[in-house]
Amino acid sequence: MDKKSIGRDVLKYNFLKKIIIRFDYDGMDDTELDQVISDISMELKKHGYMSGTVGTAKEMQIQINDPESGENPELYGRKVREQKVYIFHNENPKVKLNISSDSVCITIEEARYVNCLTYCDVLWKVMKIISESDKVPFFIFKRFGLRKINQCILTDIRYLN
Repeated sequence: MDKKSIGRDVLKYNFLKKIIIRFDYDGMDDTELDQVISDISMELKKHGYMSGTVGTAKEMQIQINDPESGENPELYGRKVREQKVYIFHNENPKVKLNISSDSVCITIEEARYVNCLTYCDVLWKVMKIISESDKVPFFIFKRFGLRKINQCILTDIRYLN
């Protein structure tokens, strides 16, 4: 079989378990998010997102002193913050999209290869709605992240190369 004719989706051993695609941003608060969420919901409905709920997420910020500075390593500035999160579920139960006032995140949990470009396209359309909305005047992008998490369970150590 020719190497070029084999696609990633037909690989025999595929250890991909989770993909996380995330945009972080600044310049939006909860009231501005509430104003644009209806436009976002309409767009997500076009892409197979069937239901949405509202939840809360807890976030903790911890700063650690530089261990090479000579100071005792200690934790300081612990802050626990709760924020509203809109959670949308896809027709595929393994796909979830979370939107908060500081990030949009798609989580895909699969046991086989998934083409994440379709999910990136949905995420980009959501970000375009937010960035072009006049309801969020101080919106700025901070970071884009794509994380692929693999898992391999080895039942026999003889197969370890």
